[in-house]
Amino acid sequence: MNAEGTQKKYLQIAEEIRERIESGVYQEGEMIPTIRQLAGEYGVNPQTVNKATAHLVSLGYLRSRQGAGSEVVRPAAQPLGGIYMLIDENRSRYLEDLDDPRNYHGKDIYLTYLMRMSRESRRSRFIVYAKDDAEPRPEVEAAVAEASGFLVQGTLPDVYGQLLADSDAPSVMINRPVSESIRGGRLASVMIGLDRLQSIVDYLITLGHRRLLYVRVTEFERNNVYDERLARARGAASQWRHDFDVELEEFEFDGSDASSLDRFRELLDRGFTAAVGYNDGSALQLYSLIQRAGLTVGGEFSVCGFDDVNAARLATPPLTTVRVDRGRLVREAFALLDELAASPAPLRLSRTLETELVIRRSALPPRADCR
Repeated sequence: MNAEGTQKKYLQIAEEIRERIESGVYQEGEMIPTIRQLAGEYGVNPQTVNKATAHLVSLGYLRSRQGAGSEVVRPAAQPLGGIYMLIDENRSRYLEDLDDPRNYHGKDIYLTYLMRMSRESRRSRFIVYAKDDAEPRPEVEAAVAEASGFLVQGTLPDVYGQLLADSDAPSVMINRPVSESIRGGRLASVMIGLDRLQSIVDYLITLGHRRLLYVRVTEFERNNVYDERLARARGAASQWRHDFDVELEEFEFDGSDASSLDRFRELLDRGFTAAVGYNDGSALQLYSLIQRAGLTVGGEFSVCGFDDVNAARLATPPLTTVRVDRGRLVREAFALLDELAASPAPLRLSRTLETELVIRRSALPPRADCR
């Protein structure tokens, strides 16, 4: 059985044992069957059952008794521990307005997290940190002392990563790798795959575009995610060097700044005919710049994005982009939390979320006079 199959099996076993507890088959204070007995019943390796019972211990349904097995605990008497979300200060500002365009991506992540917490009757909290904190904030230290696990949205300084590791609280970084300098603990990351970003660059070049911009509106910070996506886009463009003279250049702009429009017009004069956005927010704000330059999106200048937020589908024309299932991103993060909780430290896990190329009318072949 592969790793994914094993994971699903132990969670399935845990769910069946939990149902027996809630239905009264296993009474409070009673010892459930031994690991070996349950392994025989389910036809699995004892280690798989051990992970299932450890998971139920972390959820408050069982209490492990040294040398005696696992004792049933009434869930109502031992509520599920909270899973808290650590977010950086920049993102915390957007929480006050979930419709802020800069928050389109994070909004789905936050809402999926909150719904999951509500459904499981677990405590949810957003804990704020700053990327330049040299020492942990007291509120973060207090949260680490009481939470049973963490999700992290944003680049986490090592001072906090090591705090999570030292506490042994299962923690999952959302679209950020675990720092190699952190020692110990049970940490994981769920990453957004970038293969479809390469497909977007390939698609534009196949359409006939030879000079591409990689764009970011200045209200989005430049971070390691931006750099990774830029590197993948450049790598995709460079693979065509034996067939065409392809150029990919960065363009950072402020949609309300006249100098950005002047710079964009200079790039148009140099023959740039298409752009790939760092995210959909950047791509959609480029629409305005294109129109102010007297061009049409798609017909005279092609644009692609990354995220497939709702606004991308509603834009005129709809945006060609990479679809990221943000609900699934959070679900994968919770699955990793379960796996971390059921395993001894130190442990590092990583999972990559596959994405999908969505072709719409914002990317078309360049006009003959632009080639």
